[in-house]
Amino acid sequence: MRLRRCRFISFVFFTLLWEVRLELTRETWDDAVEGKKVFARFYSAWCSHSQAMRLSWEKLAEAFRDDAKLLIADVNCTGAGKELCDDMGVYSYPTMLYGDWHDLVDYEGGRSYEILKEFADALGPPCSPAAVQHCNQQTRSLIANYTEMGLPILEEFILQKEAAIEQADAEYKVSLQQLEQAHNDLMSRKRAALDKLADFKFRAMKAVRDSRKLKHSGD
Repeated sequence: MRLRRCRFISFVFFTLLWEVRLELTRETWDDAVEGKKVFARFYSAWCSHSQAMRLSWEKLAEAFRDDAKLLIADVNCTGAGKELCDDMGVYSYPTMLYGDWHDLVDYEGGRSYEILKEFADALGPPCSPAAVQHCNQQTRSLIANYTEMGLPILEEFILQKEAAIEQADAEYKVSLQQLEQAHNDLMSRKRAALDKLADFKFRAMKAVRDSRKLKHSGD
């Protein structure tokens, strides 16, 4: 099934909040999802496809509001959740991800409440170091390896990964600033060229031409 999505096309962001849903950001994501199954919608307030499924998603969030094992969440990619969406590599809306909090995959199913509810009901209990019986074999092996690893070494690996993530984010921001500057420079050059070409003489030429054409058509 090819799902309809809106793509990021503007630097102007709009925020629209609804009371029922849990809105997550980069700062709140880890604490909210840890140890749970997650079904998250990454959306844009200006995207018509995001708006079209809003009521179904709100109803789903209400249905699982008090569920201790499954988290239904929203991330506003053109609002407070933009940095989190960038971290997740989400640039089309809505994008829905599901699964264990540390291993989310794309949801490609229907968007009606009935289909979403049936899918959410079928999600099993969360996988975690404290509940490896709910994990697949690959995740079990990773958890076993990291559990046997000395804590200082594990901490060092995590610090290295976090530093690499911060570096990638910093490089992205620098590149974005360079692109914006290049765009501004091109616009300035364009305006200067147009101002030079579309001068008084040019406007006079057009005025005379239009006048002569009008006179000719009246003869």
